[in-house]
Amino acid sequence: MSFTSGLQAQVMRTYIWGKVNYERDFGKHHLDVAGIYSQGRRKYLGANGTNAFRDYMAHLSYSYDNRYLADVVCSYSGSLKMPVGDKYRVYPAVSVAWIASNEEFMHRFSVLDYLKLRASFGVTGNDSRLFYDMDKQFNGPGQEYIFVGTTSTGGLAQGGFPSKGIEPEKEYKANFGVEVGIWKGLSMQVDAFYNRRKNIRQYAGGVYSSVVGRDVGSLFTGEVKNYGGEITLGWQQQLDKFSYFIKGNFSYAKNEIVNINEEYHPYKYMYATGNSIGQLYGLMAEGLYQKEDFDAQGNLLPGLPVSTYESELRPGDVKYKDLNGDGKIDDYDHCHQQYSTLPEIYYGFSLGADYRNWGIKAHFQGVAHRSVSTMLASIYHPLYGNDKNVSEHYLENRWTDATPDARYPRLTTLSNNHNFQTSSLWMEKGDYLKLRVLELSYKLPTRFAEKMRMSDCRLFLKGMNLFSIDHVGIMDPEQMDMEYPSSRSYLIGINVLF
Repeated sequence: MSFTSGLQAQVMRTYIWGKVNYERDFGKHHLDVAGIYSQGRRKYLGANGTNAFRDYMAHLSYSYDNRYLADVVCSYSGSLKMPVGDKYRVYPAVSVAWIASNEEFMHRFSVLDYLKLRASFGVTGNDSRLFYDMDKQFNGPGQEYIFVGTTSTGGLAQGGFPSKGIEPEKEYKANFGVEVGIWKGLSMQVDAFYNRRKNIRQYAGGVYSSVVGRDVGSLFTGEVKNYGGEITLGWQQQLDKFSYFIKGNFSYAKNEIVNINEEYHPYKYMYATGNSIGQLYGLMAEGLYQKEDFDAQGNLLPGLPVSTYESELRPGDVKYKDLNGDGKIDDYDHCHQQYSTLPEIYYGFSLGADYRNWGIKAHFQGVAHRSVSTMLASIYHPLYGNDKNVSEHYLENRWTDATPDARYPRLTTLSNNHNFQTSSLWMEKGDYLKLRVLELSYKLPTRFAEKMRMSDCRLFLKGMNLFSIDHVGIMDPEQMDMEYPSSRSYLIGINVLF
């Protein structure tokens, strides 16, 4: 019997927060000034296992006659991950608004209930991609050497270059919005935004040659821009004992890589710069080879590009586009294409109605301009490897002589590196529209509720994730990697207030 003991894990957290506030009204003027101090420290077991931050913040809020509003915030923030003597950065923000509907001259427009115009600009910081002492060089173990007999001794090797010019990510955010309410029931909100994120940490291997023989560390010159907008509409109305509402929102957000420190590529279409984050990089599939693409001996007809991934192609194999026109399909034919795995469009709408004591509500949510990968081996990569079956979906959509327009390549038990390259063939349109919630309710009449000493009693039947309209069909488009899918569920309940 043996016994060992030791401290395997430890974390100690300390947080300090304090605020001094001054608020006062001067006639039609309202002033709110605050100073905030915030500090946090997380210490983990082991060397260099401490993370800490410290913030000094000043906030000024001003309004005049509930018509003109302004907010100014300035944060002086420091991080332990930054180099010694250079730990703090300044992050300012300002927002202004005009509630035009409160102006005297706007009262003549009886249909207008509310009108507000607002704009804001600010800078935020993020140190989550940094780590302690990354500005220092650390040497480590190298090759082993034999000096006498068979005894080997470990050597010491020079470590990688330290990272210089360390900066936290900074995002410059601008927003303009309008809020409108008319006819005692219609509300609308419109927003447009433009964000520019700079100082993104990137590995410097794409800029410096590997001939130096050492790790070259990181650069902090990555840059991405984001822009888009959102609109929200809502309408509600009460008609005697019947009331109803409908509201919806639609947002569009596009991102573009401005700088990612890429290495040299011989063709422009190979660069990620100018494309979106998460966009497919691979071959462009143009259908499947047919029998008429081969001669009597089974060779590709002249003019068709040969594959560098497989020595012999057959009918039913994937046909790729030769982007550089060199007569062969290889890594130089990869390009950025299709939509990103991050949706560009989010939308949703809710509607409901109440008549007497009965009520019904429904909420729909969806995304668009999104691509998802279908390189899930158990469904889309059949038979190969002696450890895979064939899915019914693949079997029904495979290429055969009788199905030349099939979705997927021919079946084979042999290795086929050509067919299963990363390509547009294994990408699916990831758009969907889901019924997230449907609820039917009944409110007990007040006279019965009061007899049971209840102020309110409501019975309801609720269903969640009842159906999805999408292009994938056989799987949940939100979970394309065999994770737990969105579950359909039903609830019966009662909500009582005393």
